[in-house]
Amino acid sequence: MTACPETQDTLRECRMLLSVLRTPKLRGDLAKVLAGDPSGVVGPLRQLSWLSDDAEFSVAGLVEAQNQLKQLMSNQGILLMNRIHLFPQSDAEREAMLRAISERVFENLALAHG
Repeated sequence: MTACPETQDTLRECRMLLSVLRTPKLRGDLAKVLAGDPSGVVGPLRQLSWLSDDAEFSVAGLVEAQNQLKQLMSNQGILLMNRIHLFPQSDAEREAMLRAISERVFENLALAHG
């Protein structure tokens, strides 16, 4: 499933950080950044939206990324998926799909509430 663009960006940055942590040289660069040394802001670390070239962190950017990840992992995460544009164009097909989705939701609710 494809997430909406903002969430895709956050997920891309998380994957990038995981790659940084797996690579000894980049791990060293990250350690420099965490110590406030701007010489560590190189390679993939330059692509992080919440990290400036002078090794300053955007608290607002980090909080936003954290909130997006929390929402993605919550029960509401499905709402971040960018699939509505794939719905059929014809009214009859779209109605059938929406009916199937609604039935599935109510089946899951019935199972959850015994």
